[in-house]
Amino acid sequence: MRASAEDKYGKELITIARKAGGIYEVNTLRTSFDELKAQMEKVGLLHVQLSGTLRDEANNMELFRERQKEQKKKFEFIMDRVQKRKVCLYKKTIE
Repeated sequence: MRASAEDKYGKELITIARKAGGIYEVNTLRTSFDELKAQMEKVGLLHVQLSGTLRDEANNMELFRERQKEQKKKFEFIMDRVQKRKVCLYKKTIE
């Protein structure tokens, strides 16, 4: 969700920066306007890059979660076997 919002925002910033006029400005105003457009485009690219990073991290977290579930199942299976064996041995000692 956040990654898609960052991606959309970044792409819109890039679009705005590229569509911005500034044809009729002269001297220092034109230089300032060109710098503003360049900075907007850089910020847009950074947001797009951030969205990719967020997606990668979300995928890594999902993989980690799946591995943890598998480890938990293995551990629970082993502990269940140990508990059953313990109960079985206890019953034998009581008899």
